[in-house]
Amino acid sequence: MAATFDPAFLFDKPTFCDTYFHAFKIFFAHWQTFMGLGLLLILVAAVIWIIIGFAFFASFFMAISSTVLPGISSSDAPSNYVGRFLLDRVLGITGASHVLAPHASRLLNKITDTSNDTTNDGFYNYDDGFFGDDGGMGNTTSVNTTNITAVLLAILPFFFLAMVLSLAATATFTGSLIRATAEAYTGVSPEFRSSLRYGWNAKWRIICFEFLFFVGVFIAYLVIVVLPVVLTGSLIAFVLLAIAYVIIYVVMVSSMTGAVPSIVIENVSTTGAFKRSWDLCKSSTCEIFCKLVVFSFGFEVISSIIMTVVTSSDSTAGTIVGSIFSFLISGFHVVMTIALSVVIYMGMRIEKEELTQVSFNQEQSLPVPDNKVNDVEASNEPIAVKTGI
Repeated sequence: MAATFDPAFLFDKPTFCDTYFHAFKIFFAHWQTFMGLGLLLILVAAVIWIIIGFAFFASFFMAISSTVLPGISSSDAPSNYVGRFLLDRVLGITGASHVLAPHASRLLNKITDTSNDTTNDGFYNYDDGFFGDDGGMGNTTSVNTTNITAVLLAILPFFFLAMVLSLAATATFTGSLIRATAEAYTGVSPEFRSSLRYGWNAKWRIICFEFLFFVGVFIAYLVIVVLPVVLTGSLIAFVLLAIAYVIIYVVMVSSMTGAVPSIVIENVSTTGAFKRSWDLCKSSTCEIFCKLVVFSFGFEVISSIIMTVVTSSDSTAGTIVGSIFSFLISGFHVVMTIALSVVIYMGMRIEKEELTQVSFNQEQSLPVPDNKVNDVEASNEPIAVKTGI
């Protein structure tokens, strides 16, 4: 399907303002596909976390009931504990005869107590399922590692499953939006299924890159800020090193802006994405950083104004409308952030590699627009298609 605008102007060397103009032009020309992908990403992520959340809490309370509660008799609870434990009252299980009474609020109590369980002093000792009976005032408690380990083992799998699913979904839709933006450059209208397929194929490379980048940033923080401060204990050193780390972090983020787009568009490897993005962006880190900051700041200001106007009413209808607008703005922000990174990446290639629409279409194995056929016939230079680095 043909594009709704001639993308030839996208291949002119972009100015600072052109970056935003191109990103918004691409979005509004194909807003159905872009917003569909962005909102679907948010919806999928929300569903994943809701399902995993329910499974998490179910597993947690099952672990509590099977490892902690059986060792405590509800008859140990004094009759006047009701006013102290809010959670028991909220859940309506304040009767001593209830199967859960009075154990639901044990998680709200402090980690240790100072009372013997056999003492009817008006306080029920809720930590003993994990820490054993203290045996009286001021005595130290012994840690019940069996119960703690059992609960942790029950909930950790759900945490890691949620993280993996969320990362896979985010990477898939990130790749999809990058592919959709790239197709807009070729003069072809992005297709929902085609974009999703490209995103799905690139998801693990994107995840691996983001993981390695996070590890690099974290290690840099430890080496530059934490370790010297621990060794010296100097506040001045901490401030100076924190400033140095922020500068290094800005350079790292700016210079890696083209990494994920290169994974999807040029099909480079995870490690190759670092080198590819560095080669493209290393001489323009300040410009890229300014573009990202201006966009983020401008978006936050405008979205805050819109949400203030929309949510000014205290009525139920105003709350519903505000929630809808918040959802749409979130989707729009996700889409525009990714589209902007692609536009910056393409701008670097156009400026430094003299990339043209003809060469880019051939690189992507897409048909050349009719008005560019003569340019192809007149060109004797072979087009190299990147398949990996």
